[in-house]
Amino acid sequence: MEGAGLGDGDGMDDRHNERSASSIFSVLIRQSGAQDGSETQDSGSGRDRQPQSAAEEAFPVGDGAAEAALMASKGAGEALPPSTPPAGAEETAGGFFGGAMRALLILPLVALLTAGLATFAISWQEHQTQQQERARPTADAQQAALMVTPRHLQRIGIVAGHRGVYDDPGAVCEDGLTEREVNEVVAEKVVLHLRGLGFHAELLDEFDSRLQNYQATALVSLHSNDCRDYGEFVSGYLIARAAARAEGGPDDLLAKCVGENYRRATGLRVRAGMTSDMSEYHSFVEIHPLTPAVILEMGFLLGDRRLLTEESDRVARGVYDGILCFLDQIGVT
Repeated sequence: MEGAGLGDGDGMDDRHNERSASSIFSVLIRQSGAQDGSETQDSGSGRDRQPQSAAEEAFPVGDGAAEAALMASKGAGEALPPSTPPAGAEETAGGFFGGAMRALLILPLVALLTAGLATFAISWQEHQTQQQERARPTADAQQAALMVTPRHLQRIGIVAGHRGVYDDPGAVCEDGLTEREVNEVVAEKVVLHLRGLGFHAELLDEFDSRLQNYQATALVSLHSNDCRDYGEFVSGYLIARAAARAEGGPDDLLAKCVGENYRRATGLRVRAGMTSDMSEYHSFVEIHPLTPAVILEMGFLLGDRRLLTEESDRVARGVYDGILCFLDQIGVT
């Protein structure tokens, strides 16, 4: 009887244990249902670990409840399978080192790209600066053309040689004809013509106080040569600019324009024999250093008398045409 009782009790305990294990198994299966999706992803990664037993297949490794169920199903004498790190740990470590390696490779490329862009930016800036420098003269010329000083503000000085308060008639002929009166007649006609064109033309005396630091677009001093009898026919004009001024400047241009147009209008030829009285003429020192100036000896009072006295309009035209030539050359219209 005792053996039977013991046998029956053992059978009941076994069945109770089986039901308890079954109940635990069912509960854990339901609890682990939420993990099926993540386990499915792990299984697709190619790193699935093969279960070592049927119980291990039913309960995921790392779950405390699953390990308890395994102990209950296998008995106290059966050892639990060793716990393994999560499948994503290796991926995390690999991803970290892979990212570090990629960063080490990318950083030099970024540095090279940055340096290249900086070099390109500097080169482009230099190119733009050079282009602007090349375009500046044209732009300045266009701006100057748009801002041309009106004619009525263009000052032009005409000096009537020997004119003024001083008792200085200049050269005098035997019949009383003086250089001063010849010069004054021509100078007045030049001034009137330029004023008629709208320019601010001024008639100046030989030693006019206004000549001190005189600033003008141009200054022309008109004189006539002596009335001496040289025993031969002496004719022609002379023109000079300040010897102290640099060659190739506006003074040379003014002398060229006045000389060529005066020759064309009067038919006279230019003579050699420039004197220091002309190249070192006092007005050249008195006026502003940037005022272009010339002195013109219009002809000889003896040899060119008829032209100077009877055809003074032609003489005056030669002078103002020369001035207009100069104004046109420097951009004044």
